[in-house]
Amino acid sequence: MLKKALVIGGNGFFGKDIVRNLLKNGHEVTLLNRGSRQDGFGEDVTRIKCDRNDHQLLEDSLNGKFFDVVFDQICFEYEQAKKLCELLEDKAKKIVFTSTVSVYDYGGNISEDVFNPSDYHFQKEVGVNDDYGEAKRQAEYAFSKFWKGDLVIIRLPIVLGTYDYTGRLKFHIEKVKKGESIFFPNINAKMSFVSSAFAGEVISTVGVGEFTGTLNVADIESITLKDFIKVIEAETGKEAILSKSESGDSSPYGISSDWFINCNKLRSLGFSRNEDWLAQLVKELS
Repeated sequence: MLKKALVIGGNGFFGKDIVRNLLKNGHEVTLLNRGSRQDGFGEDVTRIKCDRNDHQLLEDSLNGKFFDVVFDQICFEYEQAKKLCELLEDKAKKIVFTSTVSVYDYGGNISEDVFNPSDYHFQKEVGVNDDYGEAKRQAEYAFSKFWKGDLVIIRLPIVLGTYDYTGRLKFHIEKVKKGESIFFPNINAKMSFVSSAFAGEVISTVGVGEFTGTLNVADIESITLKDFIKVIEAETGKEAILSKSESGDSSPYGISSDWFINCNKLRSLGFSRNEDWLAQLVKELS
């Protein structure tokens, strides 16, 4: 069944992958964002130019509209989530909120039930610039508390892709190519990663499907940082110089202990694992 979808954001990084997948499957897509950059979708989408933090403009922009599913790519805080739930009360059936594995503390094989937003309690609202993980926990709580329709919370690890605006993967590639040192607090620590293409595929698919609840999403569930660097070495033909102290540039992926997720629930939905993309992406960016 074809759906009417609203994507809040959708004009950058893996938000574009969500939109591409929705369009490919025939769904009707509306983008809501500030319109500060071209999305490349031409006449295939409808656009609403709006700053989601301008609550009155957001309310006016959504007045008289109804969507089967709303994908919120750019919600980072409690108040944003609460306001959206209030505005969409009679305007949508389902919300898909893109959250993060930063709602979890360090650990290995972390499953979704480790953090239940419905049971969360906090004393003070925090902003995303103060504490990213805590702000996302509070946003998850707000969606769980105030949204009465169907809800999906997607928890993503570090997202990698060709158009990654953070440049964090490129940082490692350039350091290895130039023979410059990199410092990792624990090179044997394990992390999860997800490709932008896979993130877009999963988010769009579960959004228009029947699934509700929280979902960890990664196509590399666990890789040591040592093996991550070996992929870069193999594709660049250079050997990484690993600093034993912080005198070298610190890796933006530098963690002190394991921090990777369990994706059994994702696999039970029929999504298969593919780790070949990392080497291909490193080759592309090298």
